[in-house]
Amino acid sequence: MSFANALKPSPARDRAGVIIMAAEAGMERAEATAFADAFPSKDAAKTELRRRDQITTAADKASLPEMAEGLVAEGVSVEAARERIFEAWVDQDAASPGPRIDTRQRWYGDERMQFRHQAVDAIVAKVGGKQSDSPYAGASLRDIAMATLRLHGHPLGVNERSAVEMALSTTSDYPLILGGAVSRLLSDGYALAMPEIARASRVMSATDFRRQPILRLSSGSALEKVNEGGEVTSAYLSEEGEAIQIATFAKIYGLSRHAIVNDDLGAFDALPQKGAEGSAQTMRTVLCGLLTANSGDGVTMRDATPLFDVSHGNLAATGASLSIATLSAAVTAIRRQVGQNNEVLAITPRFILVPPELETPARQVVTEITAESVAEVNPFANRLEVLVEPGLSDPNAWYVIGDPNRSEGIAHAYLDGSNGPTISMREGFEIEGMEWKVRMDFGATMLDWRSIYKNPGA
Repeated sequence: MSFANALKPSPARDRAGVIIMAAEAGMERAEATAFADAFPSKDAAKTELRRRDQITTAADKASLPEMAEGLVAEGVSVEAARERIFEAWVDQDAASPGPRIDTRQRWYGDERMQFRHQAVDAIVAKVGGKQSDSPYAGASLRDIAMATLRLHGHPLGVNERSAVEMALSTTSDYPLILGGAVSRLLSDGYALAMPEIARASRVMSATDFRRQPILRLSSGSALEKVNEGGEVTSAYLSEEGEAIQIATFAKIYGLSRHAIVNDDLGAFDALPQKGAEGSAQTMRTVLCGLLTANSGDGVTMRDATPLFDVSHGNLAATGASLSIATLSAAVTAIRRQVGQNNEVLAITPRFILVPPELETPARQVVTEITAESVAEVNPFANRLEVLVEPGLSDPNAWYVIGDPNRSEGIAHAYLDGSNGPTISMREGFEIEGMEWKVRMDFGATMLDWRSIYKNPGA
């Protein structure tokens, strides 16, 4: 057997690996072998070991370790096991001193959902330093953990530290509340962190991960005169080669139990903030990459030519600094672009896209000034919007871009149903705490070269 073949996965090798995993988890040889028979693949074995670990942890936290073995053997989900452990814990604690709020019967209706929403609103407002109408406004993470337990029917005298541990381990509501707050903060943070180049990009939608060609009319957009009894010409949608394809970008962020127990809102806020910044940076890298590929010539288009090329009429023959004259040449070039059948496209320039080094001259060239003569009037005052993008590596090059809603240029898409990064969570397996996976299904493309112009600068 060759060395390469020896490295290839095989059922026997996977099974041996599962036996080792089971032994490391504390199983005896016979038990580990039986476990490998039931879960022969490593992925299935990891999932099952995680289920067993979470159920055992929940039972230990409730001081009911004897329940773990039976629940594991039944094959119940972690959430179902937590509910049963919690019920047993409440029943066991029924004789403890202190008043009770036994709302378990009504707690599984609308009030449960309402409580979650109110708790999420309170956490988001507190992290953001904003006012909230939630009855839990100002509450700490510990306070909300205690409220969760009380509404489940636990005695009011529960210790605060124990409340967080119990709420995390034995209820599904508290982790969902933390997850909901992180999701809201992530969405808000992403909207603030979104790169400026995204404003020059058309938002599209993708139904799946397959490569999706863009359709265009096969002839000019103008209607043609039809004589009496004459034939109406046809235009058909056809694939011209440009396409958009969605890829998945993701990272896992963890929050320790210590941070939650200590009510560390700084650590709690950092998690969605980093997720939002990471998602925005991913978008920036992908969108700017369309313009900077091929050593700055841009991505290769359907005609096998780079995006920026003299033959496309969208590249200055000689690089020059931003001025009224050079900007006028760029705007004229875009407005003079014609379609594949020489039809007038009438593209309206809307943005000047520049790296940070050119922000000052870009803002100066579009600033309205008090003119003493016609020659001094700035024709671009309040007509073009400046976008500053640190993702552009060339400090000299600048671009003029048409309105993405009225012309075909840069475009990006999320997987159908989303408009940014999403959150999924689990109780930490490698760490003691909670883990959130920030995932974004995203892709971008250049629909056409006619609505963007580049000047290499001086």
